[in-house]
Amino acid sequence: MTAILRTCWQIFLLKSGPQVFPRSWLLFVFMLVFYMFADTMIGFFQGINGLELLADTLVDTAMLLTFCVLLLSVLHLRSRINQTLVALLGTGILLMLANLPFLWLIEQHKFPQLRLTAYLILIGLFVWSIAVMTHILRHAMTGPNYLALLLAAFYQISNLLLLNWLFPVG
Repeated sequence: MTAILRTCWQIFLLKSGPQVFPRSWLLFVFMLVFYMFADTMIGFFQGINGLELLADTLVDTAMLLTFCVLLLSVLHLRSRINQTLVALLGTGILLMLANLPFLWLIEQHKFPQLRLTAYLILIGLFVWSIAVMTHILRHAMTGPNYLALLLAAFYQISNLLLLNWLFPVG
C-alpha cells in the first residue's frame, strides 16, 4: 500500500510516469474503488446527497475511463490503458483528497474571510490537475507535449462543466 501511495505521489509531482505501475487489473480495481470513494466524499462535501451523489460519482468515473480507453485505443496504444488508468485514478485520488479541506472551509460560515483563499487554492489545484493529466498522457501517448496539454485541458474543463451542469451545487 505504501509503495502504491509513494508511486502515485511521484506521478503527482511529475517525477514519474504511468509506466512505473505494473500492468495489473487487480491494482486497477483497487484504485477504481478508492477513486469512487474519494469522488463520493467530494460530492458529499459539496452538498450532493442520495441518488444524485451516486450518479455524480458514476458519471465522473465513467467519463475518465471512457476518455482514456478511447484515446489510447484510437492511437493504437491499448497495451498502455491499464497503467494509464491506474495513474489517472491514483493521482485523481490525491487531488480529491487535497481538495477536501478547502471545500470544507468554503462551507464554514465561521470563516468568511478564508473563503477567497480557499477558492484560489481550489483553482490552483484544478490547474495542477491539468498539469498532472498532461504529464500522464504525454507518457502514455509518447506524443508532443502540446497535444497532451490540449487533451488534458479539454477533458478537465469538459468534465467540470458537464458535472456542474448535471449536478449543480448549492
